[in-house]
Amino acid sequence: MEMENLLPVKTRQELRTWLEEHAATEKCCWVVVSVKERPNTLLYLDVVEEAL
Repeated sequence: MEMENLLPVKTRQELRTWLEEHAATEKCCWVVVSVKERPNTLLYLDVVEEAL
């Protein structure tokens, strides 16, 4: 399976900006997440909240 639209976001604000700019034109995207805090990786719950 090939991942299309793997987002290189490292902050919640970067994700929010991408979603605002592309929500009407993109069908899907992938985001690297973690359940524990890690450098340059978004937390799972933060990504879910932004997506909603």
